[in-house]
Amino acid sequence: MRPILTAFLTVLLLSGCSTGIKVYKSPPTEKAVNVKQAEKKQAKANKSFDKGMSFYAQGKYHQAIKMLTKSISANPDNWKAYYYLGLCQQKTKRYDRSLVTFNNSLKYGPADKLIIAEINYLLGISWEKTGYADKARSKYSYALRLNPDLTEARLALKRIEIADAKNNKGKKKDLRGF
Repeated sequence: MRPILTAFLTVLLLSGCSTGIKVYKSPPTEKAVNVKQAEKKQAKANKSFDKGMSFYAQGKYHQAIKMLTKSISANPDNWKAYYYLGLCQQKTKRYDRSLVTFNNSLKYGPADKLIIAEINYLLGISWEKTGYADKARSKYSYALRLNPDLTEARLALKRIEIADAKNNKGKKKDLRGF
C-alpha cells in the first residue's frame, strides 16, 4: 500500500500540484459598500463646507451660500453648515430663508446653551428684519436667559422696546385727537 501512496504523491507533484495558497476574494458586503459611499459623501460635504467657509471669510456670501448648500445636501445633519448658511443669508438680506436655516441649525446642533443662545439671537435678528417684533423679542429674551452675557441680544431687545414705546406714544396721541 505504501508504494501506491508514494507513486500517487509523486504523480501529483510532477503534474504541477502547487503548494501555494490561493486566496479567493469575495465581493464586498452591502455594509462595506454603504460605509464606503458614506465616507465619500462625507468627504464631499467636508470639501464643500471648507470652500464655503473660505468664501464666507472673504465676504463672498453668494459663493459661500452655494458651497454650504452643497455641503448640506451631502450631509444634512451638519449644524455648522446651516449656521454659516444662515449668516450668509442674513448678509445678503434673505432673512426669511435664514429663519428656516437657523432652525435647522438648532435642530441638528449640540445641546450647548451658549450656541443655542447665539442661534436664537440670530433668529431674533431675522424676525426683526422681517417685521415680526414680538417674535424677535421672544428670541432675544430666550437668548438672554441662556446667556445673560450676550450683549448683542440685550441691545437688540432694548432697540425693540424703544421702537415699541415710540409706536405706542404715537398711537396715544392719535386717540386723544378724537
